[in-house]
Amino acid sequence: MSSTEAILLFAAGIITGMVNTIAGSGTIFSLGAMVFLGIPIEIANTTNRLGVLFQNIAGALSYRRYESLSHLRLPYVAAAATFAGALVGAYFAANVSSGTFELLALVVILGLIMQSVLEIRGTALSFSLRFSQKSPVAEIATFFLIGLYGGFIQIGVGILLLLGIRAFFQLSWNASNYFKLLIVLIYTVPTTIYFAMVGMIEWQAGTFLALGQIIGAYGAARLFSLNYRLKAYIPFFVLGMLILTALRILLY
Repeated sequence: MSSTEAILLFAAGIITGMVNTIAGSGTIFSLGAMVFLGIPIEIANTTNRLGVLFQNIAGALSYRRYESLSHLRLPYVAAAATFAGALVGAYFAANVSSGTFELLALVVILGLIMQSVLEIRGTALSFSLRFSQKSPVAEIATFFLIGLYGGFIQIGVGILLLLGIRAFFQLSWNASNYFKLLIVLIYTVPTTIYFAMVGMIEWQAGTFLALGQIIGAYGAARLFSLNYRLKAYIPFFVLGMLILTALRILLY
């Protein structure tokens, strides 16, 4: 790996860590950087988990330090359901064919492009369910499916978790973000170990990304606690990277 490639991956990791910590879909930056460097997208998808693991540790610790969240209790049922779903999703990610994964990834990216455009235009659908009586079955099913998606392809799972957490538990944005980081961290530990065991992590690329993501996650949690308006600029950066990555997949 050349020094230029290492710097690109490190920078992509910083951006990924910042965007994932503040909102979600930041994984498109690390995934896109690896795809542009010629790493097969299915390997880029699994290599991503190394950075996500360390990024979420840094982000959660930073949120806990700079925000008054230590009194909140993790929603254990939701976390367990997400964990179970992620294990199933990781198995499929490791066993699906390269062509099939590329097609599925492209569909996901195109969907996220549409979502980003709607968000920028201010016409994105608002998911603001409020349950008068919580349904354990609905909670387990919802978070299991989110985990299934997250274990299979990480892109955008943070947004899904934020929506699910806010819908079921009516928490503030910062509290929801904090629990999002913890839940992703919980299922990323075993899925990263699994991908490493089956030889689906590109360690050099993953290490440079992880270093950047740690810095980005820690810095973002601190900056966002001081300036909440930063979130408004994220969809523009995400949209640009989504389009570039989609074009790279189509032309690869």
